[in-house]
Amino acid sequence: MNFTRKIKIGLVHDDFIQFGGAEKLFFDLILEFSKDKNYETYVFSSLISEEWKKIFDENKIIYKESFLKKIPFCYKFSKIFFLFELYYLAFQNFDFEGFDFVISSSTRYAHSIVTKPSTYHISYVNSLPKMFWEPEKYFAGKKFEYKILSNFFPYFQRLDYITQHSADIVITNSKNIRNKYKKNTLRKSLVLYPYTNVITNTSNDKSDFYLLISRLVSWKRIDYVLEAFSELPEKKLKIIGTGNMLKKYQRNSPPNVEFLGFVSEAEKIKLLSTAKGLIIPQDEDFGLVILESLMCRTSLIYFNKGGASEVLNLKVGESFDFQSKDFLKEAIDKNSENLYKIEDFEEVIGPYSKDNFLRFLRSLITKKFSKLSSNGKI
Repeated sequence: MNFTRKIKIGLVHDDFIQFGGAEKLFFDLILEFSKDKNYETYVFSSLISEEWKKIFDENKIIYKESFLKKIPFCYKFSKIFFLFELYYLAFQNFDFEGFDFVISSSTRYAHSIVTKPSTYHISYVNSLPKMFWEPEKYFAGKKFEYKILSNFFPYFQRLDYITQHSADIVITNSKNIRNKYKKNTLRKSLVLYPYTNVITNTSNDKSDFYLLISRLVSWKRIDYVLEAFSELPEKKLKIIGTGNMLKKYQRNSPPNVEFLGFVSEAEKIKLLSTAKGLIIPQDEDFGLVILESLMCRTSLIYFNKGGASEVLNLKVGESFDFQSKDFLKEAIDKNSENLYKIEDFEEVIGPYSKDNFLRFLRSLITKKFSKLSSNGKI
């Protein structure tokens, strides 16, 4: 649909520091909206790394970074800023005067932006902030930090509860997050599944190694995966990812485990396409890497909880119900024996399409804009 003028849209994300699933999804949305002649788009974020700024500049994307960039070593120590409410202040300091719509993409704080009644705020929630809504999981293995910070959790839960009610409409990325969101905020949401741009691999030829793709932090539960492979010396595991637990994991890993660190997107997809299976050991809210594995026609060995249990079934992998080496070993053995069909992957991946995602958002924007136009409010 063509309008008499362009629709001005602000696209807001927590931060662009790492290259996780939420960043990749929202960046693709930025590209799609930037190409649409009906939209005039601007990007806002608390912090934007030099790598991301280069990507934005190459794609001629107009962006604005918050005042947090002025803090020395801000990119390195950004995780502690929540203690001083700096993230909330950063997002509430952005000015959306004259914007028709704002779409925020939040796993932590982007939803807390403030807009005037004339600006329609669509909040896309990937997850609630784990550090104070699920602190036992987030601070797993960090008893000292948990003990020190636990006094602050009730305060930040109340603060987040308030800011989660500022959006005009809330969309969650899965039923799993919808249920958590309603429990903690007492607010309903729509569900819009994310997507991935991985090119479909129609081959069923696989190599002899298993793959794990994750940030190497304690709550991702890489520990029992290493224990399992130490008792499976005939099987190989490659791990993609970095994090503060890398050195510890390297010290405790058996010789059949290889740490690859950060790899390019092309190399990651190549490894994912040829892996015997992808291991998901954690209770993930959703996990775009699950969709990437499905698109690559690579089976999954997954902890049967959270996003994985919502998306997957035994036609495309093997599940296990407890996070322990023995249950994981049993699932790996079953995976080794099974042959998975291409058509089963296609059936499972069906609902998670880019067309569905973009059609939903564009329809929402178009209907709302048309209604405001007909009422003479814009």
